[in-house]
Amino acid sequence: MHKVCVAFLAAKCAAIIIQQQYRAYRVGKCMQATYLQTKNAAVVIQSAFRGMKVRNYLRKSHQAATVIQRLRWAVCTVQ
Repeated sequence: MHKVCVAFLAAKCAAIIIQQQYRAYRVGKCMQATYLQTKNAAVVIQSAFRGMKVRNYLRKSHQAATVIQRLRWAVCTVQ
């Protein structure tokens, strides 16, 4: 009877350890998925912000070039 009880307790402890490992694995996978989702969202926000900065820079550059050309033509026509 004692051997059966010891074998049962050993199997029970082994099952508990396996369950703990599996639960930790599932939590880790969930945390990894959450991290990747957050990381991808941050990348999308960063790329949108960089694109906005580049578009603003190009718009200002085009406006500056237009002003320079307008002034050049104004000077050329006056002379």
